[in-house]
Amino acid sequence: MNFPIPNVIDTTLADAINLGCDCVMLKMDGFPVSINCVERHLNVFSQIPFLSKELIYTTQLVEPLDALLVGAKSPRADTIWLYDTWWVKGQDVQNLPYRNRYVLTRTNAKALDERFKVVTVLPISSAQELWREVVLDPDNIKGLVFRRSKDTAAGDLYVKRYYKETPEGLT
Repeated sequence: MNFPIPNVIDTTLADAINLGCDCVMLKMDGFPVSINCVERHLNVFSQIPFLSKELIYTTQLVEPLDALLVGAKSPRADTIWLYDTWWVKGQDVQNLPYRNRYVLTRTNAKALDERFKVVTVLPISSAQELWREVVLDPDNIKGLVFRRSKDTAAGDLYVKRYYKETPEGLT
């Protein structure tokens, strides 16, 4: 299976809105991972080239699940943040709109243990409120991700990063 590598573009809130982004989520600190669930087996692989898709976690599930989820593994906590689903029950779902894949992510996450948490996606009108969370917890939250809910998995991601050394506003 080929994994899309979306363009990650630094932006401001105003530019994200002008580009048609309609949802926002926190950009959690961590490295990208794929979560491969087949029947009752779950394997988490890093998706960083220098780690060469290293197996970083494996477990047995109580309920069978056939899905490939995408997330970020926190380097400071035993948490894996889920934000997308690319495969469900033998079907490639990467071409579905993000809003549909996010519903699949929330549904599939129910079969996983407490270390897996789904990143909350909110309307872009919540961006200022979320930015305050970023500023208050810059060690665990690295910024905001804006996206268009109608985009496929290969759609662009727009990111507003927070640098505590040189803080700036969201606009």
